[in-house]
Amino acid sequence: MRSTKCAIYGTKGRRSTEPLPGHERQWLDAIKPRVEPDCRVVYHYKADRAITLEGIANQPGRSVRWDPVKEQIAGDKEAQRLARPVYRRRREFPAEYV
Repeated sequence: MRSTKCAIYGTKGRRSTEPLPGHERQWLDAIKPRVEPDCRVVYHYKADRAITLEGIANQPGRSVRWDPVKEQIAGDKEAQRLARPVYRRRREFPAEYV
């Protein structure tokens, strides 16, 4: 069986784990004492939002405007529709959160 590296869990197929560099180590070290890691969730939220908006803008092939106050796409119904996640049946994303 070929082993592959996993970012958080060490080496797949073995019981030992390797030291984890960077954000993963900081996150794991912050869990037990219940402190904030250096790289907070808000930072990742903002970075992920920019990446997601780029992906949404690529689908219709035009720029989209982001309203930072309302935290939603402004003036583009198709892009707003693309921003809503698609769930399996019996799951609905509340419209007031988009």
